[in-house]
Amino acid sequence: MYNSIGKNPIALLKLIYQRNNFAAISLGILCVFSLLAIFAPFIANHRPYVLVRQNSIEFPLFNMLRLSDWILFIGFFLGLLTFWFCRSMQRKAKCSKRATLYIYLGAVLLTFTASLLITLDRPTLDTTDYYALSQSRDNWAIFAPLVHDPVTANIAERLKEPGWQGDLSTTNWLGTDGAGADVCTRLIHASRIALSIGLISTSIALLLGVCVGSVMGYFGAWIDTLGMRIIEIFMAIPRLFLLLLVMAFIPPQFSSYTIYAMMIVIGLTSWMNCARFVRAEFLKLRELDYICAAKAVGLPRRSIIFYHLLPNGITPVLVDASFSIAAAILLETSLSFLGFGIKPPDPSWGQMLAEAIDPSTGVFHWWLAFFPGVMIFLTVFSLNCIGDALRDVLDSRFGDAAR
Repeated sequence: MYNSIGKNPIALLKLIYQRNNFAAISLGILCVFSLLAIFAPFIANHRPYVLVRQNSIEFPLFNMLRLSDWILFIGFFLGLLTFWFCRSMQRKAKCSKRATLYIYLGAVLLTFTASLLITLDRPTLDTTDYYALSQSRDNWAIFAPLVHDPVTANIAERLKEPGWQGDLSTTNWLGTDGAGADVCTRLIHASRIALSIGLISTSIALLLGVCVGSVMGYFGAWIDTLGMRIIEIFMAIPRLFLLLLVMAFIPPQFSSYTIYAMMIVIGLTSWMNCARFVRAEFLKLRELDYICAAKAVGLPRRSIIFYHLLPNGITPVLVDASFSIAAAILLETSLSFLGFGIKPPDPSWGQMLAEAIDPSTGVFHWWLAFFPGVMIFLTVFSLNCIGDALRDVLDSRFGDAAR
C-alpha cells in the first residue's frame, strides 16, 4: 500500500530504478539539470575563480556569489552528508524513521527557500573583461569551463552559429543569440529559473491542496460538499489565459515582479488535484481501525490529523507534484515565449525560443530553437516519466514489493 512505501523514500527510488528504465534515465537527466542549476556560477561565468595580478590575489567569482548561491551550495553538501549519515545510522538501527522524515522535510524546505531566493536575487552586471586581463603580462587566472556571462550583451558576437572558434573555454559551442550572449551559458542559468518556478508554484499548490483536502476528508458532510464545489469552480478557470491577463495588467514599473505574480497564479490554480487526492485518502483512512481507536481513546484532532492521517495519506501527492512541476515549467516557458514572462537580460528557455526567428528579417536561426527546445522537452518528459513511474510503484499491486 501507499503507507509502506511512503515511509521510505529510498525504497521508492529503488523500485523506480528496477521497474522502469525510462524513469531511471529521466531521474538521471533531472539530477544532471539540478546540478547544472546549483553550480551554474561555477560552470559558466566570465569571472575567474582566482585572478593574480602583480602583487595581489583576487577572487572575483566568489565575491559575486549571492545569498541564494551560498544556500544552494551549502545545502547540497549538507544534504549529501546528512543522507550518508542517516543511511549509516539506519543500518545500525540508531536513527528513527521520524528523525529521517524530519531531515527529508528540512531538505525540501531548504530547497524551497533557495529557489525563492534565486528569484529574489537579480543578476549583477559586470562588464570587466577578465579574460583579456588575464592575458596581460604578469597576470594569470583560473576560469570556469565556460568563460561567458549570461546577461552581458556583445553585439560584435551576435548570431554566431555553433562551432569551435579559438580556445575551448571561450568557444560558443551552441552559438550566440541576438544580443551576442552565449547560448550554452544562458541555457545553464535559465535552468535555475525554470526549476525554481516549478518548485515554488508546486509548493504553493501542495500546501493549499493538502490543507483543503485534509479538512474535506476528515470532517466530510457539508464541508466536503462545499469544498468540492470550490474545487470545481477553480478547475473551470483557464490558467494560461488568466496568467496572460495578470501579466498584461502589471504596470511597467513593476515588470521585475512578474515572475512572482507568475508563481503565485500558477500555485493558486494548481492545487485542486492535490486536494482531491488527499481528500480521497482521508475518506478511506478515517474508517480504519487504528483511526477509530485513536478517536475512542480521546486523542485530539490535531494529533489524529497530523500524526496518523496525514503521514499515511500524503504519499499519492508525490505523483501529482511531479506532473505539477512539469506543467508549471511549460506555463513559464509559454509565457516567456509570448513575451509576457521573464524579460531580458534574465535568461529563460521560452524567451530564447522566441528569438529563433528574427522579427525584422524573418530569418530562422535553428540553434536558438533547437537547444532550448531540447532542454524544455527533456525536463518535462523526465518529470512526466517519473510521475508515471511513481504512480505505478505506489499502486497497491506493488505494495508488498516495497516492504
